[in-house]
Amino acid sequence: NFIQEEEFNRGSPLVRTLQNGERRPPTKKSLREKFPFSKDFVARFSESHPDVLERYKQLYSTIDGARGALQHTDFDEDLDETVLATALIERLVSIPPGQEAANEFHSYMVGALEFIFWPNLIYPIKETPIHEGRKRIDVTYTNAANSGFFHRTHSAHEIASNMVMVECKNYSKDPANPELDQLSGRFSINRGKLGLLVYRTVSDYERLLMRCRDTAADGRGFILPLGEEQVTEFLALIASRERSSIDGRLQDLLQVLIT
Repeated sequence: NFIQEEEFNRGSPLVRTLQNGERRPPTKKSLREKFPFSKDFVARFSESHPDVLERYKQLYSTIDGARGALQHTDFDEDLDETVLATALIERLVSIPPGQEAANEFHSYMVGALEFIFWPNLIYPIKETPIHEGRKRIDVTYTNAANSGFFHRTHSAHEIASNMVMVECKNYSKDPANPELDQLSGRFSINRGKLGLLVYRTVSDYERLLMRCRDTAADGRGFILPLGEEQVTEFLALIASRERSSIDGRLQDLLQVLIT
């Protein structure tokens, strides 16, 4: 739905024009041909999260028109992202906060964020070494956006964002300045100065946003704080077939940092 809207707004060659001159969005069939859902993503994610795949299969079998048990070709042709989003919400809730489940949370977020921000953030690399291995970035994504939020950050706001860096904190306590400083310390002109701080919960979200604004005002980069609440909200939007609304949510967060 997001790509359909974007292609229509920018006057893509896929936009249809009726005989009466009325313009119609591209068909989803034409979009699937131009933007096939990454089979690599499905393969990687299902291998890392067999429990999510199993829940997806269970949920899929309950929807109207389901053809029974899923076949391998279903993931090539008829992957229902609304069902997958629901399965991902359930999986996130089941991961306990704390150090013991830190790697589980980290691994989950690698795939969940790629799914949420597809097709704009791609090629995730877990634990990217920098400074000759003396530091590591939890997750690094390539920014492949041709439109939307991740494109605007680079073009309209002139924020270096060829790569988007993510730090995952499965803490039961609030993230604070040390976590922001850790992520901003990973920024550079070549890698980029846009990152996501992903965590579980915070007692005062507005205060955390102000800390992120302070980081931006000091010229140390732009950090968008995404807690379990925000990640769940994004997945719920996808489950409700409102994926395009995520763009506005991200823009609202950035607006706080630059004003």
